[in-house]
Amino acid sequence: MSVLSGKIRAVIFGVAVLLLIGKMWTESFYMRIIPAEIGISYPVARGGVSGFREGCGAAVYRIDPGTAQGIAQHGLNYFPATSHSRKSADPYYTFDAWRPTPDAALVNDDQTLLSPGLECAELDMHLQEQIETASRNTGSFYTHGPEKVLIVIPELQLVVLAYNG
Repeated sequence: MSVLSGKIRAVIFGVAVLLLIGKMWTESFYMRIIPAEIGISYPVARGGVSGFREGCGAAVYRIDPGTAQGIAQHGLNYFPATSHSRKSADPYYTFDAWRPTPDAALVNDDQTLLSPGLECAELDMHLQEQIETASRNTGSFYTHGPEKVLIVIPELQLVVLAYNG
């Protein structure tokens, strides 16, 4: 009986370790897409839907105090003209010039900068509403990359990566 229970415990432990490694790899994957000039303290929320090659969703991180202070002091000038992710300088991981919110093309639209990635993520409704409100008002900054959008929301001390593709 004790040999069997020891094996069961070992299997459960092994599965738990594999799940933890998978979660850490996934978190690292999304964090490395965000450019290095955006310091990240910790993950806040993440969600989405993935297929074999495509997916949509969002990852939300708390920005570190140095980033928040730099943005408060320099505003849009804090951000470089173009950004590369921590992951790679490959064009797929390059972002356009940063711009202040709101995006004029979406002011009277029911969509936001982060659609459809944010809706696909199914985050906490209160958090999602805060992010959508920030994207429709002044005070935040955003940039586009292939199949993704980043928005930095200084007021909430958040950076949001929304992706679709």
